[in-house]
Amino acid sequence: MPVHLWEETVTIPTYPVGKANPHPPFQRKGYWEVYPYPLLDQLGDEAEPRLYRAIFLENPYLRAMVLPEVGGRVWSLYDKVTGRECLHQPPAIKPALIGLTGAWIAGGIEFNFPIGHRYTTHQPVCYTLEPPREEGDKGTVWLGEICRRTRMSWTVGVSLYPDRALLEVDIRLFNRSELKKRFYFWTNCAVSAHEEWKWILPASSVRNWEGDLSEARATLPFPLTEDGSDLSLYRSYNCPSSVFAHEFRGEFFGGYDLREDAGLLHVADWRDARGRKLFTWGTADDGAVWAERLDDRAIPYVEIQTGRFEDQSIWHWIPPHAMECWQEAWYPVRGLAGQVSAASREGALSAQMQGQQLQVRFYSTAPRPDHRLIVQYGEDIVHEQRVDLYPERTGSWTFTLPQTPELPLKVLIATSGRETVLEALANPCPSREQVVVNPPRSGAGADDLYLEGDLAERTNRPDDAEARYRAAAERGSLEGSNALARMYLEDGRFEECLQLTEGVLERDSQNGEAMYLRALCLMTLGRDSEAEEWLYPLRRDAQYRGLAFYLLGLCALRRGDPACADDLFAESLLYNAADVKAWMMRAVALRLRGELEEAAQVRLQVHLLAPLEPLLRTEAFLSTPSSPEADAVNLLRPLTAQPHTFEEVACDYLNAGCPNDAIRLLEAPARLGLPETAMGHYLLALAYARKGLPAQTVEHALLASRTEADYLFPWRTEDYLALHEVLALRPNDALARYALGNWLMAHRRPGEALLEWLRALNPQAADDALARGEILPTRLDDRRYRQGWQALALTCLENTPAQALPPLAVLYRNIGMALAHHVGLHGVAARYYQRAIALAPRDHYLWLERETVAAARRDSSASALRRLRRAPQEVLRENRVAQLHARLLVENAQYDEAIQVLHSRVFHVAEGETSTRPTWVKAYVGKGKQLAEQGDWQGALECFQKALEYPHHLGVGKPAYPADVLPLFHAGRAAHQLGQWELARQYWQECLRHRPASEEERRYQEEARKLLEQR
Repeated sequence: MPVHLWEETVTIPTYPVGKANPHPPFQRKGYWEVYPYPLLDQLGDEAEPRLYRAIFLENPYLRAMVLPEVGGRVWSLYDKVTGRECLHQPPAIKPALIGLTGAWIAGGIEFNFPIGHRYTTHQPVCYTLEPPREEGDKGTVWLGEICRRTRMSWTVGVSLYPDRALLEVDIRLFNRSELKKRFYFWTNCAVSAHEEWKWILPASSVRNWEGDLSEARATLPFPLTEDGSDLSLYRSYNCPSSVFAHEFRGEFFGGYDLREDAGLLHVADWRDARGRKLFTWGTADDGAVWAERLDDRAIPYVEIQTGRFEDQSIWHWIPPHAMECWQEAWYPVRGLAGQVSAASREGALSAQMQGQQLQVRFYSTAPRPDHRLIVQYGEDIVHEQRVDLYPERTGSWTFTLPQTPELPLKVLIATSGRETVLEALANPCPSREQVVVNPPRSGAGADDLYLEGDLAERTNRPDDAEARYRAAAERGSLEGSNALARMYLEDGRFEECLQLTEGVLERDSQNGEAMYLRALCLMTLGRDSEAEEWLYPLRRDAQYRGLAFYLLGLCALRRGDPACADDLFAESLLYNAADVKAWMMRAVALRLRGELEEAAQVRLQVHLLAPLEPLLRTEAFLSTPSSPEADAVNLLRPLTAQPHTFEEVACDYLNAGCPNDAIRLLEAPARLGLPETAMGHYLLALAYARKGLPAQTVEHALLASRTEADYLFPWRTEDYLALHEVLALRPNDALARYALGNWLMAHRRPGEALLEWLRALNPQAADDALARGEILPTRLDDRRYRQGWQALALTCLENTPAQALPPLAVLYRNIGMALAHHVGLHGVAARYYQRAIALAPRDHYLWLERETVAAARRDSSASALRRLRRAPQEVLRENRVAQLHARLLVENAQYDEAIQVLHSRVFHVAEGETSTRPTWVKAYVGKGKQLAEQGDWQGALECFQKALEYPHHLGVGKPAYPADVLPLFHAGRAAHQLGQWELARQYWQECLRHRPASEEERRYQEEARKLLEQR
């Protein structure tokens, strides 16, 4: 039967995710930086039925289901032969706070780019179906998106063939931007687990992930460690663990259910996918609680992950306009008794010797009649027989040899013509290599500093990277100067970029990177003729030749010469045939020349390379006459899955000098039923400014100010340029000032951001303070200007904005955050938070952040509790506020009320977070001490015993190695007072076995030891 590919609506019980956090997530840094994405951290506790659009692929052996609306996950891979679901598939979609932006679900196969548990793992992605064109072809669903933060795109094709029992995954990563970007890619496959689950991994050593992205991890032998633990078995992990294969050279890995004699394998060229990882929450109770949080059945699962690089501390660069492509495959296996000697896309082979007996098993992913099973000893064939192999049954053969062989036996599956399909050695003796993990090299030389900066940037520590690049540049490193120039270009510091590249080119007039960055910066500023002077010689540079022709093509389009642009884009493609942007800009040039058929042919070529490239649809739209008979705007409907895509491609047209096309695209969302956005109007303003129409520019600035402005988180360079165009015409536009402040803060320019936010409140006061030299935005940490910032902030606080500013509470919050974190003015910051709360009293995020500011200025917990008691009840019921409320009650010895709060709700905690349990312990220990002072030792004992519990509603479970020194000591003391010496002894002995976390706990352990000795 051919591959059947179809869409269908399915109903899945779903725990809802509330409205996104309205505040820009500026405080999140390093790995956890997510701006311009908002946080999704409001999780519901009751499932409700929800309709999803599901994509199904089916052949005689497998049926796969993909959910584009939940991050593009492969939600099901069903083995039709055995009637077995291969993936961990919870009955409900149940998010927990694990993803980068919050909500994340377990189950299925998740694709992660450019970072783990990516920004949109719980949000809709774009998709398109590619049915088989003719008999024998595969059917494919393509999934992907443009990442808002990096502006790169990922595309994954999930395919079934008509005659193969495997799921193919075609991965294509493309850097659509003109600057190199950091990335990794990991595929995360979840499978259900129990004590008889086994990790199939052909490796002799593994790295143990210890959660530190910068330190070398410990290495362990695999599967058996020196203490006899079998790391291939799920039951060997009693705590959360991430384990990576070290120096992996195998083509396969996977997992196997020994109870069901079935498993799931992954195959890929190790040179394409270097990483192999096992993640488990562990078998202890603290792992079980996560199984419960993510699955109503509380069934444990493990993740078998494969990545582009060896482990998740490794990041690399994708050059501008570069594409990375490779293929992987997943398939179910059965009847192999948990032993896999070799595997490929053709099947899995097991060859095991037990004494003189050879057991051979082979699972074939496709029908293979009239094949050969060959057993070879050295160069001699000792056995050969015909075998008929089919996915419906696993072949199994047993041979008894005359004697135990001294050399390994080779087992081959071959065609009738003896072409090898798969081969393996029976019981090979792999040597355990000596693993040496060298510590990172450090030094003070220019090259060392540059490399340290490069590592810091790849691991998303831009402030550290900038400092090291600057130090390298000061020591004469041209690479350091160029890296710094690139960072400045991304952060809108154009003049500094030009200064740095000028300095490099004065020393090395042929420095390709400096020429490229300088040209790109000049084009961003609209100085195309100057840029071309650097691009023409850059055509001789092998690294930048293709990009030079591409940028020259853009310059030609921008000056209205599509014929010249067409030639230049064609030349660019000679040096980078996978440059999707160059292909599509060539289609633009052909359309502008009126050569619509030729443009359509180019689009067909791009479709084969990047079927989800949004410019394919926008060019089809722009090439189709709009009329009642042909409603061309419907060609854009698939882009509505991620509405920001309209703005992204509009920026492509703006950069190509096609403002009319950008305008049509920015107006299309409204015709498709999407709400208008303030940023969409600002980009329209930029388009009209490029057309030289200031009246329309002002009109769209006004429309932006009247549009819903929640989640106005500008990030792109084009956003920055648009806001400057608006402010050039409307300098007192409060919303534009607010938006520009958001952009500047996100780009590590906090002083300038604070100035813009204060200008939104009182432009005259801000400009006067700047003119008098009372503040210096570029040196926000300079204490000499602290008094000036304080005076300006207080003046602006007294002023009411001259015009309506919809996100006014967010503006006050932003100012308060900047004053607290960047200027150290916590008192003034608290007043800004108070103003924000007055405007949005039910915004629990504001109540939480205000207390963070108060804690930084050493405000008492009693004052904090008094403030929090004034919050509305709905705020007090919120997850994080309830945690804070309970903690403050404990710190103020109001234990009964704290216990009531701790029992009032299910708490949602983030992965690795245990903050609720210490509050629980302190509440019950404190209450127990109060009862003990009153002579109620029985009540005290019961409280101390409650303190030893790990209630799952707190989001915690008992770890394999708990640390409960305090409640154990006090429980022993209460039992002793009640005359229950044996119980007291048990508590104190257990107290001594726990690891102390503080000097106070060490003292209690010493006291417990003395009490035991006295008895």
